[in-house]
Amino acid sequence: MALHGAGWVRVLFGHRIMNGLGVGFGLALTFGLLYALFGEEIAVIASVGALVASIGDQTAPARGKWRQVTPLLWMAMPVSLAVELLRLLPAHADFWVGVLVCIGGFVGMLGNAWGARGAPLGFALLLTIIFGLSALPPEDLRSALVHAFWFEVGALLYGGYAIVEARLLDLRYRTQGLADALAELGTMLRQQAGRLDVASDRRASQVQALLGEQAKLADKLQTARDLVLDKAEGARARRLVGMLIAAIHLREHALACELELDMQRSRRREPIDTAQAQALEDLWREMAEQIAQVCWSLFVGERLPRDFAATFEAHRTQEWATLAAGLPPALGAAVEGMTRQMHQLLRLARSDPDATPGWSATEARGWPRFRTSMRWPMGPLVRSFRGHSPVLRYALRVAIGLGAGYAVALHLPWATHPHWILLTIAVVMRANLQQTLERRNARLVGTFFGCVLAALVLSLHPPVLLEMALLAVCAGCAHGFAQVRYLFAATAATVMALMQGQLLHTATHFALVERLADTAIGAALAWGFSYVLPAWERRQLPALIARLRTAQVHHAQIALAGDDLAVGNADWRLVRREVHDSIAALALAAQRAMAEPHEVQPPFGLLERIQLRSYRLLAQLGGVRIWREQPAGAFAATERDAMLAAGLARILDALQPKPDDTAGTAGTAPEHVQALSEALSPSEEEGLLQQRLVDAETEAAALGNDLDRAHDWEMARRGTRRLWGA
Repeated sequence: MALHGAGWVRVLFGHRIMNGLGVGFGLALTFGLLYALFGEEIAVIASVGALVASIGDQTAPARGKWRQVTPLLWMAMPVSLAVELLRLLPAHADFWVGVLVCIGGFVGMLGNAWGARGAPLGFALLLTIIFGLSALPPEDLRSALVHAFWFEVGALLYGGYAIVEARLLDLRYRTQGLADALAELGTMLRQQAGRLDVASDRRASQVQALLGEQAKLADKLQTARDLVLDKAEGARARRLVGMLIAAIHLREHALACELELDMQRSRRREPIDTAQAQALEDLWREMAEQIAQVCWSLFVGERLPRDFAATFEAHRTQEWATLAAGLPPALGAAVEGMTRQMHQLLRLARSDPDATPGWSATEARGWPRFRTSMRWPMGPLVRSFRGHSPVLRYALRVAIGLGAGYAVALHLPWATHPHWILLTIAVVMRANLQQTLERRNARLVGTFFGCVLAALVLSLHPPVLLEMALLAVCAGCAHGFAQVRYLFAATAATVMALMQGQLLHTATHFALVERLADTAIGAALAWGFSYVLPAWERRQLPALIARLRTAQVHHAQIALAGDDLAVGNADWRLVRREVHDSIAALALAAQRAMAEPHEVQPPFGLLERIQLRSYRLLAQLGGVRIWREQPAGAFAATERDAMLAAGLARILDALQPKPDDTAGTAGTAPEHVQALSEALSPSEEEGLLQQRLVDAETEAAALGNDLDRAHDWEMARRGTRRLWGA
């Protein structure tokens, strides 16, 4: 258990590395089978098709795996054949290949219209062209057709393997996806504990850590939903679902605690005392420690003992109850909710027979709505051609960069490997400048180390089977580390590309300096062309703001309106997820914008304030919704409904876009809210509801103003049409 808190454990035992291992094994299996049946030449040609198909083999639910890999099985082969046929042309072959490179880069990068799951598809199509250029030109039409046939055989074999492998390892991927999300949740709890340190500045220095961690956690939780909520069959799969639901609820209550602490001063109340702050800090650190041990057990497949955390729960339950009772009501309720969900998570983690799953068959029927669709609708692609679409601009940028890179490669004195520059441009140039800069540096360093390793291996003159095995291992490493440690991926990809050239008999000798020079040229071109048709993050502000505003409106409507709470619970959870995702998208855009030129950077202080106010409004409306789900008390239903309806009307009005002349009042509550806050009802139940509505209306009014300011800022910037954002 000594390693359970190590940060690298999450990387090495995560689902991405597991996916990379599966890819490497699948490629080795495909190579070996074809080599045994048809010999070296056929196996090498088919290995390229298998390698292309493996790029699209990302972590996904088992039932959706065939939808993920099928597009490449019928799209990659025609592209590969087109490369072969163009290289047969008697005249101007280089020109037409260059045209195909530009078209392939443009079409391939349009795959980003489908988000994270579409990017590998487009990248694989582009690599099909680049891999085609790395092989020797075909001798005639027959050899080109034979090459395309065996390319498709390799792709089909790997596609079949990917579907079978996903089904065999389905439970393992579910477990790892959940463990990854829990590890991120533990990190969030430790950060919250650090902000409770009374000797530190909780707000100014650490607020960005809170927002960044929430964005990462939202992504991890969505991955876990996609895997864990997909047709959970069997006791273990259902237990994983219960743990995921408990973790999501724990995140909600923890966020509510954090925001309630921040709002104590805005309510003109004294902050909690030192002893209470220390008790909360200890509580969160202990929870993070227990979650870390649960993650370790999930990562390594170790079964927790039945008495795991039993002593921890028995000794601390009474202390936590006493702590919650001494806190302000809203904060105490959030702490109580955290402890309740933590107990549920621990009971399920140790397979306690008395633990209930925490979900019903009715809720299970709504799970498909929470998972990412595995279909390929045409709507996102059509929308990418509208206006100043960042996807369209990125596709054009890549096409122009690849065309320039191909032209440069043909005129170099060592122009025997033009595909190397194209490969560097393809892997370095990303949709945003931040990732491009990160990949540029990692690619240069990784290429150097990869070339050194490849030189050492090739100097030993290994047999073909060993070369193919090394190729599979490097492909798996590059695949697994691409999204977690790109330096490792770049090193492995360099060795893979050099080994592939050796297998295809295009590398007559190994030139370390030339390969490094090609990499430097490609990285420089990718970096330089990132400023052509840029899609600066500030240009996405109107769309991000509109999405966040719409999500907050829908959340307010569902939280405060509606009679049948049981039926509408799935709708409420769904819209809360959309709010979290909207805030995370804004946070990630702000983070990426920090690498952009100062002249085009958005107002970071304003965006940070929008995120904080959005979380506060989310927490307050969530508190009202949870209050409504409790058994009815003495508070009359008619008075309650009237208060909720009035509060909803004011919140919706506050979130509506305002004229320019009404902006500037962010941070102050409307007069009717200020008057209400000075005369709360003496009834405890009614007073609690009033306080929640007061806080929600205050935050909604301030958030609406800030959203208008951010939108107006970008509209004003667009009016100037400065050179940086042209």
